Amino acid sequence: MALVVVTAPAVEPVSVSDLKDHLNLTLSDDDTMLANVVVAARQYVERFTGRPIVNTTFDLYYDAFPVGAITLPKAPVASVTSVKYLDPNGVETTLSGGNYTTDIYSDPGRIVPGADGWPDTDDVPNAVIVRFVAGHGAAADDVPLTLRQAVLLIAAHWYENREASLVGVSGQSLPLGVDAILAEHRQWSF
Repeated sequence: MALVVVTAPAVEPVSVSDLKDHLNLTLSDDDTMLANVVVAARQYVERFTGRPIVNTTFDLYYDAFPVGAITLPKAPVASVTSVKYLDPNGVETTLSGGNYTTDIYSDPGRIVPGADGWPDTDDVPNAVIVRFVAGHGAAADDVPLTLRQAVLLIAAHWYENREASLVGVSGQSLPLGVDAILAEHRQWSF
């Protein structure tokens, strides 16, 4: 099984303007750096939680259809775009939506085969490709406030503490409370 990002989020959950307001910055000298820190903070949150924050399109590859349901490794699932496979003759075929049921409400989401089961595939690597979209929505406002706050806190912390070098004092790698916020949203099963 392999998972590949096809389309990254179109927006970030926190804007540069939001971060500047949080930091009480008015100059635009560091706007590029602030934008990069926001992206890095979102990516950190996504890695920690195992979940995309803003809608992201993925391709999930299997060598053959699994026995039973296909489990989608990212949640929340917004939609399943397509289920394609290489038939035994090596011809790419799109499976009709009537041949499977999509369960986007379970966590993790899944695709359940119809009464006839999954079709046979060619005996090659990555013969099955499932394209799906996962995330809280396409807009920043769709993201839960707690996750937006975590991104904001991390981005601000990284902007203000650009290098981790403390001598003779104790410090923390992330602002207080961020771990608790992220643990609440962490995907624990797959």
